[in-house]
Amino acid sequence: MPWVTVNLVDSSTALVASLYSGAASHALVRSCVRNVQRTLFDRTYDSPAGIRALTVFMREMDGVAYCTGSAAEKEIHLSTAHVANHDARVRAEIEGVLVHEAVHAFQANASGSAPGGLIEGIADAVRLRCGLAPPHWRRGTDGGRRQWDSGYDATAFFLQFIEEEGEPPLPGFLKTLNMIMADPLWDDGVFVDLTGRKVEELWRLYVASVETCVVS
Repeated sequence: MPWVTVNLVDSSTALVASLYSGAASHALVRSCVRNVQRTLFDRTYDSPAGIRALTVFMREMDGVAYCTGSAAEKEIHLSTAHVANHDARVRAEIEGVLVHEAVHAFQANASGSAPGGLIEGIADAVRLRCGLAPPHWRRGTDGGRRQWDSGYDATAFFLQFIEEEGEPPLPGFLKTLNMIMADPLWDDGVFVDLTGRKVEELWRLYVASVETCVVS
């Protein structure tokens, strides 16, 4: 577990300031990190040993959040304005965004060769696994506009399908996928190696399962 520091730079958002100051914010971030480690690694000490520190900045900024930093020291920047817009479920939104960004701090990415949509989809798949999916997320293709590597919730639900509802289900699929992505070169053939099916076939099975649920 890296050393965790939380800096509430923008304390003008009273709701966020009241919920996430002092020890409570540190406990929240540490809980999010533990959930990420449990989901992506067999044991927490299998996670990248070089990460010594994780600093969370909660501040006024454009966008939602991002993860940056060096191999040894990671930073998560989170918009207080964004979470204040979710005052009915502010804690769940903060936790969900923190989990997503913490995944980026720890996950493997095949030395940058993995599809960006897959990287974002894994982050949201972990968020989904933690029960922190926001209410606007939807399964399916959105009228054919989304594919397996579209990223975020589109890919997250697809990965969940492989792990929990595939033929057969593959418990631990996210862990295995993350382990394979420690290799320096990504290849879509990974899906064949792990499931016996090409990713396009898996996507068709997933879409069919969603359409069956809608019809029923």
